[in-house]
Amino acid sequence: MSDIKFDGDWVIVEGNWTKLRTMDLMLDAPSRRSSNAGYRRALVHDYGDKLTLNYNRDYPGGVNILGSVSVEALAGHQIVMNGEDVVLDSAARRKNATGQRRALVHDFNDGLTINWASDYPGGVTINGNVTMPTKLTVAGKDVAALLTSMQTEITNLKTKVAALEAKVK
Repeated sequence: MSDIKFDGDWVIVEGNWTKLRTMDLMLDAPSRRSSNAGYRRALVHDYGDKLTLNYNRDYPGGVNILGSVSVEALAGHQIVMNGEDVVLDSAARRKNATGQRRALVHDFNDGLTINWASDYPGGVTINGNVTMPTKLTVAGKDVAALLTSMQTEITNLKTKVAALEAKVK
């Protein structure tokens, strides 16, 4: 059975499913608006048969997701985010209350930066193997070139030590 009930300030929709034959679902509480401009399209059945949250950025404050999010349905698909920063924060795990917690940032050089501005004072930990198919630069130095140079110096030093040891005997 399904029913729509009006109970004071509440509209109660009961049933197993709710079907809306519309492109937009607008949630708009005038008392919570930061400005009176524009629509507030919370969910839109978008072009390309996509579901879009906060269509056209109608909610100037953005979108918050609190709690766990399951992405099982995304297997084999992409997560597309149009923004500069991914913020990951847990107040319970913070060692101090400083600044933001920007985990990933699409930086000004069109690169991906992890732990932007050292927002996480504990640094970054990578568990497991790390593969870097191209150059690794640390403090402006090419680590592979530095290791190759050091290996050549070690080989030369071993040769010199062996020659000195041969003279001492």
